[in-house]
Amino acid sequence: MLSENNLIIKSVSELQNIIDKFQDSKLLLLLDIDDTIIRSTKDFSKEIDKLKILNKKSKVKEEKDFYENLISAWRLEREVILTDPDWPEFIKNSSKSTFALTKMDVGKFGLINSMEEWRYKELQSLDINFNNQSPIDGIYYNQPMNLNICDATFFKGIFFTGKASKGSIVEKLLRHQKYDLTIFVDDRIEQLQDVAESCSNCGIESIMIQFQMQDINIERPLTDLENKILEIINENN
Repeated sequence: MLSENNLIIKSVSELQNIIDKFQDSKLLLLLDIDDTIIRSTKDFSKEIDKLKILNKKSKVKEEKDFYENLISAWRLEREVILTDPDWPEFIKNSSKSTFALTKMDVGKFGLINSMEEWRYKELQSLDINFNNQSPIDGIYYNQPMNLNICDATFFKGIFFTGKASKGSIVEKLLRHQKYDLTIFVDDRIEQLQDVAESCSNCGIESIMIQFQMQDINIERPLTDLENKILEIINENN
């Protein structure tokens, strides 16, 4: 359950003000990626979620491959921007243990050979770089490290859930490494609730922060691929 300690922010400067209050604490800072650090220039997430549902419902391999190829093709062509221009400098200068935690597939997915590499390069294109040192064993990994929670991995400062939940990853992390406080920033309430429960299970104080993107009106037409995805969704309604 979320408590009165949980906050809503709309900028990196607000987050910095919160962290500044805990300078003497051993603090774990976890940041969601999509719609928290970065966003697509065109909000197409609902349509991609519908494709994911069609993919999940499909029992035929050829159909599943078709949907995965569509989703991955969209990921490869999408344009992303920062939700706040201060994110790169904030992450670079963070004095706390700061990692990304993303609800994301792992390994090969459709046309993408490595989701970990793709996500890392997408962030790097916007000058976003997390600490590559694993907080679990202090080792630097050049390949995705399996976390032994479903198929979840850690790669260059980013935790990938795979089929696991964000909360299960946080719980494993907190049972391996002790912190005074965990701060988690995400745009989705359900993810904040999940991680808050895991922190409570570990007896670790936490502050859950909902990030609300500022409205950015970017006018651009749908791409040919996006129009094709809309047609497929409408055909399956």
